[in-house]
Amino acid sequence: MNLKNKNWLVTIVFTALIILSGCNSNDDTLIELEDELLEQEEELKQLKDELKEKTEELTSSESDLDELLKTLDEALNIGRVESSDGEQVDRLDLPLNPNQEGFYNGEYYSGETGMSEYHTVKDAEEMGYDVILIDYNEFGEMVVDLPPIDEVEGHVEGSTWEFEGGKMTYEHTVIIDPFDGSAYALFTTETGEVFEYILDIFE
Repeated sequence: MNLKNKNWLVTIVFTALIILSGCNSNDDTLIELEDELLEQEEELKQLKDELKEKTEELTSSESDLDELLKTLDEALNIGRVESSDGEQVDRLDLPLNPNQEGFYNGEYYSGETGMSEYHTVKDAEEMGYDVILIDYNEFGEMVVDLPPIDEVEGHVEGSTWEFEGGKMTYEHTVIIDPFDGSAYALFTTETGEVFEYILDIFE
Protein backbone atom coordinates (compact mmCIF):
# COMPACT_ATOMS: atom_id res chain seq x y z
CA MET A 1 0.00 0.00 0.00
CA ASN A 2 1.43 3.36 -0.99
CA LEU A 3 1.77 6.35 1.30
CA LYS A 4 -1.11 8.20 -0.28
CA ASN A 5 -3.48 5.33 0.38
CA LYS A 6 -2.18 4.97 3.95
CA ASN A 7 -2.81 8.65 4.66
CA TRP A 8 -6.32 8.33 3.25
CA LEU A 9 -7.02 5.29 5.45
CA VAL A 10 -5.74 7.09 8.58
CA THR A 11 -7.97 10.06 7.79
CA ILE A 12 -11.01 7.83 7.44
CA VAL A 13 -10.27 5.99 10.70
CA PHE A 14 -9.61 9.25 12.57
CA THR A 15 -12.84 10.76 11.26
CA ALA A 16 -14.76 7.65 12.29
CA LEU A 17 -13.28 7.84 15.78
CA ILE A 18 -14.29 11.50 16.07
CA ILE A 19 -17.83 10.67 14.97
CA LEU A 20 -18.07 7.75 17.42
CA SER A 21 -16.68 9.89 20.19
CA GLY A 22 -19.23 12.59 19.39
CA CYS A 23 -22.06 10.03 19.52
CA ASN A 24 -20.95 8.81 22.92
CA SER A 25 -20.71 12.39 24.10
CA ASN A 26 -24.23 13.10 22.83
CA ASP A 27 -25.54 9.99 24.59
CA ASP A 28 -24.04 11.16 27.89
CA THR A 29 -25.46 14.62 27.41
CA LEU A 30 -28.89 13.16 26.64
CA ILE A 31 -28.81 11.04 29.78
CA GLU A 32 -27.84 14.08 31.86
CA LEU A 33 -30.67 16.09 30.32
CA GLU A 34 -33.16 13.31 31.05
CA ASP A 35 -31.99 13.19 34.68
CA GLU A 36 -32.37 16.95 34.99
CA LEU A 37 -35.82 16.76 33.41
CA LEU A 38 -36.90 14.11 35.94
CA GLU A 39 -35.61 16.29 38.79
CA GLN A 40 -37.47 19.29 37.42
CA GLU A 41 -40.68 17.25 37.09
CA GLU A 42 -40.34 16.05 40.71
CA GLU A 43 -39.79 19.63 41.92
CA LEU A 44 -42.81 20.77 39.89
CA LYS A 45 -44.95 18.03 41.46
CA GLN A 46 -43.81 19.10 44.94
CA LEU A 47 -44.60 22.72 44.14
CA LYS A 48 -48.07 21.74 42.90
CA ASP A 49 -48.70 19.76 46.10
CA GLU A 50 -47.55 22.71 48.22
CA LEU A 51 -49.75 25.08 46.20
CA LYS A 52 -52.76 22.79 46.70
CA GLU A 53 -52.09 22.60 50.44
CA LYS A 54 -51.72 26.39 50.72
CA THR A 55 -54.90 26.89 48.69
CA GLU A 56 -56.85 24.58 51.01
CA GLU A 57 -55.44 26.40 54.05
CA LEU A 58 -56.43 29.74 52.53
CA THR A 59 -59.93 28.51 51.73
CA SER A 60 -60.32 27.23 55.29
CA SER A 61 -59.01 30.52 56.68
CA GLU A 62 -61.42 32.48 54.50
CA SER A 63 -64.29 30.31 55.73
CA ASP A 64 -63.24 30.86 59.34
CA LEU A 65 -62.94 34.59 58.71
CA ASP A 66 -66.40 34.70 57.11
CA GLU A 67 -67.83 32.91 60.14
CA LEU A 68 -66.07 35.32 62.52
CA LEU A 69 -67.32 38.33 60.56
CA LYS A 70 -70.84 36.91 60.57
CA THR A 71 -70.68 36.35 64.34
CA LEU A 72 -69.31 39.87 64.84
CA ASP A 73 -72.04 41.33 62.65
CA GLU A 74 -74.69 39.45 64.62
CA ALA A 75 -73.19 40.66 67.88
CA LEU A 76 -73.08 44.29 66.73
CA ASN A 77 -76.47 44.21 65.03
CA ILE A 78 -78.29 41.63 67.14
CA GLY A 79 -81.71 43.07 66.63
CA ARG A 80 -81.51 46.17 64.49
CA VAL A 81 -84.41 46.17 62.06
CA GLU A 82 -86.38 48.84 60.31
CA SER A 83 -89.88 49.42 61.65
CA SER A 84 -92.91 50.26 59.51
CA ASP A 85 -92.24 53.99 59.99
CA GLY A 86 -88.62 53.64 58.84
CA GLU A 87 -86.96 53.83 62.27
CA GLN A 88 -84.19 51.48 63.39
CA VAL A 89 -85.42 49.46 66.36
CA ASP A 90 -84.14 46.51 68.36
CA ARG A 91 -85.76 43.34 67.09
CA LEU A 92 -86.02 42.04 70.66
CA ASP A 93 -88.34 44.96 71.46
CA LEU A 94 -90.84 43.85 68.82
CA PRO A 95 -93.71 41.42 69.52
CA LEU A 96 -92.55 37.80 69.38
CA ASN A 97 -92.85 36.05 66.04
CA PRO A 98 -90.49 33.04 66.08
CA ASN A 99 -89.10 31.40 62.96
CA GLN A 100 -89.42 27.89 64.44
CA GLU A 101 -92.67 26.20 65.29
CA GLY A 102 -93.16 25.50 68.96
CA PHE A 103 -94.54 26.57 72.30
CA TYR A 104 -93.27 29.83 73.76
CA ASN A 105 -94.33 30.27 77.39
CA GLY A 106 -97.08 27.77 76.71
CA GLU A 107 -98.45 29.57 73.66
CA TYR A 108 -98.37 27.91 70.26
CA TYR A 109 -96.57 29.76 67.45
CA SER A 110 -96.34 28.49 63.91
CA GLY A 111 -93.92 31.18 62.72
CA GLU A 112 -96.32 32.16 59.94
CA THR A 113 -98.26 35.02 61.55
CA GLY A 114 -97.42 38.35 63.12
CA MET A 115 -94.57 40.66 62.19
CA SER A 116 -92.52 40.25 59.06
CA GLU A 117 -89.17 40.06 60.89
CA TYR A 118 -88.82 36.65 62.53
CA HIS A 119 -87.15 36.00 65.89
CA THR A 120 -84.76 33.10 66.30
CA VAL A 121 -85.06 30.66 69.20
CA LYS A 122 -82.08 32.43 70.77
CA ASP A 123 -83.96 35.75 70.44
CA ALA A 124 -87.01 34.26 72.15
CA GLU A 125 -84.92 32.88 74.99
CA GLU A 126 -83.20 36.25 75.42
CA MET A 127 -86.65 37.81 75.56
CA GLY A 128 -87.44 35.52 78.51
CA TYR A 129 -89.54 32.85 76.78
CA ASP A 130 -89.47 29.19 77.77
CA VAL A 131 -89.23 27.40 74.42
CA ILE A 132 -90.47 23.91 73.53
CA LEU A 133 -89.83 23.18 69.83
CA ILE A 134 -92.22 21.02 67.82
CA ASP A 135 -91.06 18.18 65.58
CA TYR A 136 -92.96 15.69 63.42
CA ASN A 137 -92.82 11.90 63.43
CA GLU A 138 -93.18 9.53 60.48
CA PHE A 139 -96.99 9.73 60.78
CA GLY A 140 -97.03 13.53 60.49
CA GLU A 141 -97.97 13.97 64.13
CA MET A 142 -96.68 16.89 66.18
CA VAL A 143 -94.25 15.62 68.78
CA VAL A 144 -92.19 17.23 71.53
CA ASP A 145 -89.59 15.96 73.97
CA LEU A 146 -91.51 16.64 77.16
CA PRO A 147 -91.95 13.77 79.62
CA PRO A 148 -94.71 14.37 82.23
CA ILE A 149 -92.25 14.58 85.12
CA ASP A 150 -94.55 16.38 87.54
CA GLU A 151 -97.71 14.50 86.65
CA VAL A 152 -96.96 10.81 87.11
CA GLU A 153 -96.57 8.73 90.22
CA GLY A 154 -93.00 7.61 90.60
CA HIS A 155 -89.87 9.17 89.18
CA VAL A 156 -89.00 10.18 85.62
CA GLU A 157 -85.31 10.82 84.97
CA GLY A 158 -83.99 11.24 81.46
CA SER A 159 -85.91 8.69 79.40
CA THR A 160 -86.69 6.32 82.28
CA TRP A 161 -89.89 6.29 84.35
CA GLU A 162 -89.49 4.29 87.52
CA PHE A 163 -92.61 3.58 89.57
CA GLU A 164 -93.90 1.03 92.02
CA GLY A 165 -95.08 -1.37 89.36
CA GLY A 166 -91.87 -1.41 87.34
CA LYS A 167 -89.98 0.67 84.84
CA MET A 168 -90.82 2.26 81.47
CA THR A 169 -88.86 4.14 78.78
CA TYR A 170 -90.15 7.53 77.61
CA GLU A 171 -90.37 7.85 73.83
CA HIS A 172 -91.93 11.24 73.03
CA THR A 173 -95.08 13.29 73.55
CA VAL A 174 -97.68 13.55 70.80
CA ILE A 175 -99.60 16.82 70.60
CA ILE A 176 -103.35 16.37 70.16
CA ASP A 177 -104.24 20.07 69.98
CA PRO A 178 -101.46 22.67 70.04
CA PHE A 179 -103.85 25.45 71.04
CA ASP A 180 -105.23 23.87 74.21
CA GLY A 181 -102.06 21.92 75.05
CA SER A 182 -103.68 18.49 75.09
CA ALA A 183 -101.24 15.65 74.44
CA TYR A 184 -100.21 12.14 75.41
CA ALA A 185 -96.81 10.82 76.34
CA LEU A 186 -95.69 7.47 74.95
CA PHE A 187 -93.83 5.00 77.17
CA THR A 188 -92.52 1.54 76.33
CA THR A 189 -92.54 -1.19 78.96
CA GLU A 190 -89.70 -3.65 79.46
CA THR A 191 -91.73 -6.22 77.53
CA GLY A 192 -92.13 -3.86 74.54
CA GLU A 193 -95.75 -2.82 75.27
CA VAL A 194 -96.57 0.81 74.45
CA PHE A 195 -98.35 2.83 77.13
CA GLU A 196 -100.01 6.22 76.55
CA TYR A 197 -100.25 8.77 79.34
CA ILE A 198 -102.73 11.62 78.70
CA LEU A 199 -101.58 15.03 79.89
CA ASP A 200 -101.88 18.75 79.40
CA ILE A 201 -98.46 20.15 78.61
CA PHE A 202 -99.41 23.63 79.83
CA GLU A 203 -100.53 22.70 83.32
